[in-house]
Amino acid sequence: MDSPTNISPERLPLPAEPTVAGLYRQYQVLSNLFLITLIALVILSLGVNVYFYKSMKFVGLQLRMEQLSYQMSVRGKSDFETKTEPIIHNFMLKLQDYAATHPNLTPILERYRPILGPYMRAPGNLPATPSTPSQPPQPERK
Repeated sequence: MDSPTNISPERLPLPAEPTVAGLYRQYQVLSNLFLITLIALVILSLGVNVYFYKSMKFVGLQLRMEQLSYQMSVRGKSDFETKTEPIIHNFMLKLQDYAATHPNLTPILERYRPILGPYMRAPGNLPATPSTPSQPPQPERK
């Protein structure tokens, strides 16, 4: 007897004549397979769409948070430039005026000059006498 691997195409048995019932059954099987594949494709595409929807919602939320953060940083920078920076500058000028009459404060100011330099006078630009205001300082109004 020939082994199944040694069967030549000429010796294969011919298929039986297809019957209408057999063809109909094959049609039903193929139809069901196609329907199952189509349903799986729809479910898969719905899953991908849900994933994209959630991703876009998350990215939109992140975008809104970044826009808010950017607006806060711009507002904070302008607040610093208009409100806080003049206060620091005035304080440093008054501190340098005070250091002109109290030399023991000068080394401390010099130590912090690299950090506070933009708010201070140049080292040789100290006033000879302390400035005395002609009027008492007015309290700031808010």
